[in-house]
Amino acid sequence: MNNCLKEVRLSKGYSQSELSKKSNVSRQTIIDIENGSLKWLRSDTMLKLAIALDCDVSTIFFDDFVMQTQQN
Repeated sequence: MNNCLKEVRLSKGYSQSELSKKSNVSRQTIIDIENGSLKWLRSDTMLKLAIALDCDVSTIFFDDFVMQTQQN
């Protein structure tokens, strides 16, 4: 799954562990999302991460920026 979770997380100054605690999403899930190893992701997980990072779900998972990031 294309995403820019790592870039957004780092821009907010969070480690994976900190984001895990703040979002109530396991660190392993965050690792898997950032590595692109998940084929699908539940919408409630996307929402938890977006809320924890104070941004829109689309910013992390659906914006054109994600596609550009993956191509570079």
